[in-house]
Amino acid sequence: MSILSIRTTRSILAGCLALTVAAGCSAKTEEQATPKLSEAAGKEQKAADPQNAKYDPPIEITTAKQMYNAAKFVGGQTNDKNVWTDLFERELGIKLKYAWTTPEGADYKSKVNVTIASNALPDFMQVNDSQLGQLAENELIADLTEVYNKYASPDLKKVMDNAGNALKMATLNGKLMALPLPAASVDQAQLVWIRADWLKKLNLPEPKTMADLYAISEAFATKDPDDNGKADTYGIALYKSFNTNNASLMGFVNGFHAYYDQWIEDKSGNLVYSSIQPEMKAALLKLKEMYKVGQIDKEFSVKDRTKAIQDLSSGKNGINFATFSAPTTTYQAGYDLDPKTDWKPYPLLSVDGSPVKAQITPDAAGYFAVSKASKHPEALILLANKVIEQYKNMKTADDPYFFSINNYHLYTDLGSFIPTTRNLEKYKAIDEAMKSKLSDKLTGDQLTDYNHIQSFLKGESPKMWSVNKIYGEGGAFSINQSYYDKGLYSRSLYYGPPTPSMIEKKASLDTLQSTVFTKIIMGNDAPDEFEKFVSDWSKLGGEQITKEVNEWYRNNK
Repeated sequence: MSILSIRTTRSILAGCLALTVAAGCSAKTEEQATPKLSEAAGKEQKAADPQNAKYDPPIEITTAKQMYNAAKFVGGQTNDKNVWTDLFERELGIKLKYAWTTPEGADYKSKVNVTIASNALPDFMQVNDSQLGQLAENELIADLTEVYNKYASPDLKKVMDNAGNALKMATLNGKLMALPLPAASVDQAQLVWIRADWLKKLNLPEPKTMADLYAISEAFATKDPDDNGKADTYGIALYKSFNTNNASLMGFVNGFHAYYDQWIEDKSGNLVYSSIQPEMKAALLKLKEMYKVGQIDKEFSVKDRTKAIQDLSSGKNGINFATFSAPTTTYQAGYDLDPKTDWKPYPLLSVDGSPVKAQITPDAAGYFAVSKASKHPEALILLANKVIEQYKNMKTADDPYFFSINNYHLYTDLGSFIPTTRNLEKYKAIDEAMKSKLSDKLTGDQLTDYNHIQSFLKGESPKMWSVNKIYGEGGAFSINQSYYDKGLYSRSLYYGPPTPSMIEKKASLDTLQSTVFTKIIMGNDAPDEFEKFVSDWSKLGGEQITKEVNEWYRNNK
């Protein structure tokens, strides 16, 4: 079975084991070789509620995990024994055991590759697109279709059904070959963040079009908006990596109806690569013009993410294309230094008046694959059910499971197993409470962040400025909600596993793309540089990739 033949149709959860990143069940001893599910969900009987099964005697699940320094275990808890592992053993009869972990900074992907090559898979393991394709092609992982259909709870199925193409991405040749790790892709739509205090100082109107943005960028670069008497400010923030969630190229080019590194449909109904389309050239040439006159930092091409964030925090840039999270990751530090700092979000702006679609990330951020040797593949589904059940039951901020998710006491990706529209739902609940001045219907982190906003508005908690900028009136999610209501998203129409030519050629093509785009923006290009890039991209593997993508597309529409 070739990787190219792998299809995707819908199935599975995007999110149960962020917590365990990988899990699996296997009999530990001869006595445990045939554990049965309890009568509550009796596997041997016609159970009324198989989603609440419990193993008796308990089984052991082997898994793997990327560790993070931010994962602070409290109250004597450890990675191997904590509120979650106790819950799983007590209510499911499942003991989590880690076959291996990787420390922060270590390459989890490489460790997975070594594990695959040695054919020493733990029972469950988190993998990426190419690893999933490799495992499926070599028949090393279990088909989860039946166990998902039988054991997935209604809440789990709802999460999966609302996770865009996540289930399809985990379905290969009509079989569910993994549980997708659902990404909250709608949260990753970019906004135009602008220093509103600079707009006010320079007496500039709020932007409604791209032309307005150009004028603002020029003023920010030439009229000393920080009033320090130095020519040290810029308009648009960029750095050497373009497709990021901060100081990004993507939101700008989206305004030209161009999309970075996506597969889109042309007028004939075929898929074409977005980065080689004429709209991309128009966007790059405008950035080139802005760079030439000093609206973009001359050294952007050598700056990494850390330096880009430092520049934004210290007031060097006044325009930033970024996601909703920018206030916490970037702007709060600037506000702490200068409380007059006021970053305000706006929807993406159009170059021609037509609605702009914000490009968003794939709907699966990874997959939980179950070893074909696992004796209990259904255990992963039961774990997923339990994680979602716990999230649904959280009511207050002192819930120990609540803090495990939000303060990283267990695993930083755990929140990925809960509804992908969670932040939108939180915004709507907070917005309603703000308008009605009644917070009695808020639960969990909805209530926590509502109280944070109230504390900030009363002048009591300046550190909660960022929360107000995200969930408060006129904050990031007021715009994200508008995108969601209007369906203003661009998703890549190819969501299958890497094709053979992608595996072989895509990394070098991505390097070529980044290099050429940087040259064009910096003005180091020949007059026909973009056309040459399109030709080179096609000759060096892009043409064959396009053929493979369209073969997949014809079989998966």
